Amino acid sequence: MTPQAVRTDHGLVAMAWGLDLARAWGYLVCLDWSIDMPAAWQLQEAKNRFSEVVEEALHSGPQTVTRRGEPVVVVVAIDTWRRVAGPVPSLKAFLRSAPLDGIELSRDGVDRPDVVLP
Repeated sequence: MTPQAVRTDHGLVAMAWGLDLARAWGYLVCLDWSIDMPAAWQLQEAKNRFSEVVEEALHSGPQTVTRRGEPVVVVVAIDTWRRVAGPVPSLKAFLRSAPLDGIELSRDGVDRPDVVLP
């Protein structure tokens, strides 16, 4: 696939490899030498400056947190998360959509002992 240069609302130049930009944050390579923030936050720094990490996530996009140099988590705005994750069905809707053809759901008829709760 050929990368496409995309200019975002935040002035970042992003390279997206044939992906829908709204769903592609995890696959973006962002380049902007004028931004005064680390590409990834070290865990201790993210803990000490958590409010800043959250603000950057809200205004500049997802923020990666590393531990011992390895990416471990991403802080992302809730609007971005909802857009990427999609709707969450209720438990009732989930159970109703379960394929139950051919499954016998009946009790075995054995009497259960009474349980005395303290």
